[in-house]
Amino acid sequence: MSVSRDILERVIRLTRRQNSQVLLASADAEGAPHLAAAGSLELDPDDSLILGAWFCPTTVENVRPDRKVALIVWNPADDQGYQILGRVRRIEDLAVMDGLPDERAEQAIPQVERQLVIRAERAMNFRQAPHSDDAIAPEPMTGTQS
Repeated sequence: MSVSRDILERVIRLTRRQNSQVLLASADAEGAPHLAAAGSLELDPDDSLILGAWFCPTTVENVRPDRKVALIVWNPADDQGYQILGRVRRIEDLAVMDGLPDERAEQAIPQVERQLVIRAERAMNFRQAPHSDDAIAPEPMTGTQS
């Protein structure tokens, strides 16, 4: 099952609003959960979500291809958001730092900017207020087509 482009475009539009947050939830092989804040979220032509950030080492370890993930896109100002469940299709390196000062070199600081390509399998509304976890239906087509 996949999520319609209409719904994915609504998710992307929400990321453009001031104060919107994008979070990635993953789990390790034993099921221990992990959350990460993401920098950008885009939609590519084949309806995959492209999530970019300087992800920490734990996130990178958890998001191997075909692993399940959850994304939250939420605007706390008006308590509107989406939860997307999906699978990682691939991970791409975008940029690599050329080292850190000696005093920071031993810390686990992300040194590679990556993007995750995610196939969205289910979309639900997300709010702090009471809500259901029912899948979101695409909006009906309006007008006539010739």
